[in-house]
Amino acid sequence: MKAYFFPFIIVLLAIHSLYAQNSATSSILHGQIIDANTKMPLAFANVGFYHHQTGSISNEEGLFSIPLPANNSKDSLVVQFIGYQTYKQALPISADSVLRIALHSKTITLQEAKIYANMPDIESVLNDVRANLEKNYKPIDAKSQVFFRQSQTADIQEFSIGLKKNDIPGIDQSLISKTFDKIPRHSTSFSDLLCNACIPKQEDDTVKIVPIRYVQLKDIEIDELEKMGNMFNQLLKNTKEDEYWKVRTGILSTKMEIDTTGNRVSDSGSVNLKYQRMALTNQLRFAHIEDSKHWEFIFSPKRYNYDIAGIDYLNGEEAYIISFTPKGKGLFEGKMYISAFTFALLRADYTYGKGKKGRDIDLLGVQYSEDKMEVSIMFVPHKGHYRLQYLSKKRAYTSGVHRDISFLKKRKRFLFDKTIYKTKTDLDFKTKVEESSLLLAFDYTSVSPQQYKDFKNQLHTPVIEIEQYHDSLWADYPNIAPEKHLREYKKQGNAVIR
Repeated sequence: MKAYFFPFIIVLLAIHSLYAQNSATSSILHGQIIDANTKMPLAFANVGFYHHQTGSISNEEGLFSIPLPANNSKDSLVVQFIGYQTYKQALPISADSVLRIALHSKTITLQEAKIYANMPDIESVLNDVRANLEKNYKPIDAKSQVFFRQSQTADIQEFSIGLKKNDIPGIDQSLISKTFDKIPRHSTSFSDLLCNACIPKQEDDTVKIVPIRYVQLKDIEIDELEKMGNMFNQLLKNTKEDEYWKVRTGILSTKMEIDTTGNRVSDSGSVNLKYQRMALTNQLRFAHIEDSKHWEFIFSPKRYNYDIAGIDYLNGEEAYIISFTPKGKGLFEGKMYISAFTFALLRADYTYGKGKKGRDIDLLGVQYSEDKMEVSIMFVPHKGHYRLQYLSKKRAYTSGVHRDISFLKKRKRFLFDKTIYKTKTDLDFKTKVEESSLLLAFDYTSVSPQQYKDFKNQLHTPVIEIEQYHDSLWADYPNIAPEKHLREYKKQGNAVIR
């Protein structure tokens, strides 16, 4: 999603599964999955039927929707979630009411595990995880149906800009003040993309997409930001062939470029999804388990304390449940589930440990501090290997700029380019940002390198802009259920009411 000088997005949709509606479907079953003891919702539980391919995944509130098979009497509903007993209920099931499913915990403790064999030491398990990474997650060119949701909220805590010097015609302190006064101090947005994706074997390549449906928030506040972007783009357009614009702060400077694509809705009602494709590619790269900060609890065991809590079953495999907490330079705490047979990482849930944070910079008037990171990721077996099923990420950070910034229009010439216009401003800006993303991948099919090469990327697509959720939005995709805050989302004028 295009980044302006400040961010703005919030998640308003939840997705459970992305299969198209089965033509044999007669009705939709709605339900919620909770922990039997705590009554708390269980997110990302698998929901399906024994004899039908239709499947679903619960959202962050434990809610799910799934098409009931037309022949409702010869099947069973099955709900599975790691660490819990499998729930089974024979059909028929009435779709008239919301089904409330309470799952009971089921983890084989270390004492019980002795009947299997001696539990291995954790160092040995992690060594086997690293040794089998290439085998377990063998990269292939593949096609998959993907749902990708991005959201963000931004609260501007400080914002002032003063004009220290200017010789650009038509720009003065009054214009700048009026323009920047329109910037919303709280802004929200979201986007949902359902697409067919061609995922490359080579990590440096970019995923290719063919959109099925794209939804984004239509927001008056964000329209104001678009107008500002158009104003600056118009300024850049009035630039001759031998001229260009630069932005400078201190000794650092860079050229400014016109961007007329991004997520602006055209007159024909379509958008360019190049930012969504880039973000999707980055999320898929994150899911590559490699020696990086985000996977240090696998690659840097000396930074962590570990404990094998027991054994569980996931997709028919016995899995060691390993909890970890940071020590010294370690960052994260959480749990990972490791296959007892293949030593594949089946699932990981982790966040920053107490008192820990990510990147923290406060230098030369530039501030960036990341104080929240929550990750939940799961892989499923696929033809002898493992493929990503879902990746949920949440993070929060504070960013700010307290510096003089100059905008210069320059003309190219031999040796030294001539400065035609210059504006120097004193900027004081600080914002608190919360972001989340969700990626769900289904129906992996391997393709050849030539098929990946021939796959036609389609970035322009019609957009559904909404100001408020309505039930017909995903009526033809019954597995997509809104979250509570989406159902309650309303707008009045420029205000978002919650």
